[in-house]
Amino acid sequence: MASTADKKRADGTVSPRHYGTWMPILPPALVLVITWVFVIDQQSLEWSTNEQYFYGWAIPVLCLYLFLQRWPSRPERRPDRATTGLANLLAAGCVFLFLPLRFVQSANPDWRLVSWGAAGLGVVLTLALIARLGGRPWARHFLFPVAFFLVAVPWPTAIERGLIEQLMLFNAAVAAEFLSILGVPSVREGSVIATAAGKVGVEEACSGIFSLQTSIMMALFLGEFYRLPVSRRLGLLAAGVAAASIFNVGRTMFLVHVAAHRGMEAVDQYHDSIGYIILVATLVSLWLLSLLFLKGVSHNGGAGSTNGAPARPAAAFSKRSGLAFAGALAFFAAAETAKEGWFRSKGGELGVHPGWAIVPGEDLRQY
Repeated sequence: MASTADKKRADGTVSPRHYGTWMPILPPALVLVITWVFVIDQQSLEWSTNEQYFYGWAIPVLCLYLFLQRWPSRPERRPDRATTGLANLLAAGCVFLFLPLRFVQSANPDWRLVSWGAAGLGVVLTLALIARLGGRPWARHFLFPVAFFLVAVPWPTAIERGLIEQLMLFNAAVAAEFLSILGVPSVREGSVIATAAGKVGVEEACSGIFSLQTSIMMALFLGEFYRLPVSRRLGLLAAGVAAASIFNVGRTMFLVHVAAHRGMEAVDQYHDSIGYIILVATLVSLWLLSLLFLKGVSHNGGAGSTNGAPARPAAAFSKRSGLAFAGALAFFAAAETAKEGWFRSKGGELGVHPGWAIVPGEDLRQY
């Protein structure tokens, strides 16, 4: 029978012994929180300023939802010495990488390579801590919810630019061909479609890259949400890419048809609204396809085997590991202090620059 000291006191306080059992998990939890704050802060610039990645703000919430969805079916804990050692090594590497990444991030906040480095750091550190808790079975089980965050990381510029250019040419070529078949004379000139009323350009915003990235994200999410087999997930992903391409070509055809029959001025009236309609149509069709792929899939309902799981998560972390993660927190603080001190010292050498202002002349017309 538990002693009185192990129970919650009548006045609402918790005994020191109860605090002691949970203390080892607090440092690794704080390390994980600080790391993900750093990761999300690095992505926030693109998420806030680039409409192509606006959906990124929803990804951390979706990752957490998918993680909690998998929690009841987690397998039995099987931590072993080799896995724990590898997890410790990966966690230590992630902690030490924090310092150079913070320096590079401060100097180049919009460099996408830094965004991938930060996201990789967060994913690896999270999986390392999960492996410490439950061994390789847990790391495999929770791999997708954690790695799903990578869909929110901006694509490398070279890949993104090349894909946008190819999508622009593809949309213009296919749309012009089908419009000519439908009786709307159209000639493609690169990424521009020439009609009798004028020329309609397929620009970056009309390339379909936004709907393509969103459909890829939704296909991956729905495949995990419905726990589809790998083959069906790949099929759903391919279907999402195809749906995004088809609907975006339809959008281009519609806008060119409007320009040919109502004039170039009418295109602006439909440009944004038809874009949102096409995006919604793509996502709805993708959801319907996921329901189609769900037919015939059997799930082993109920929670998975959790025999041998510790009654307290803190049981997977010893006092020694707690001290190690406390040292990681101190390293984070030292890294931040070193970064601030470095840039402040370099900024001080630049000196004070004279202020300046624009003074309009008398011949400048005011509006």
